[in-house]
Amino acid sequence: MKRVDLKEFSVCQSCDDQPTRLVSALQRHYAVLQALALDEDEMPELKDETLPDEQGMAKSGVVNALEEFKVSVFGENYDQEGADALSSKTESDAAKKRKAIHENAAKESEQYDWAELADSGKLKDLTVVELK
Repeated sequence: MKRVDLKEFSVCQSCDDQPTRLVSALQRHYAVLQALALDEDEMPELKDETLPDEQGMAKSGVVNALEEFKVSVFGENYDQEGADALSSKTESDAAKKRKAIHENAAKESEQYDWAELADSGKLKDLTVVELK
């Protein structure tokens, strides 16, 4: 890792897509506010500071260091495709479980007339388990 030289690295740069999109959206939002406040007809061009330095990451020294790191962590015979397939299978099993829980809760919820319970003030008498 000491050989990886990332010039102009910012902590704001992130591999996770969600925070990156949020920062980008905030940059655009504030640029729009500034344009409105200054009665500008055109939006200023935005440079997305959250994008990674692809040229820097593609340098042979960085690529080699990352490959060595991957081998040291996962070993020589690591199968990325197999790991991805296993991960997607696990995700689909988890999705099936969530869907089954949701369907079960929907069936149990149909047992109650929620509008009547609310109008009569009997919602407060239900237990937490029943409300869930």
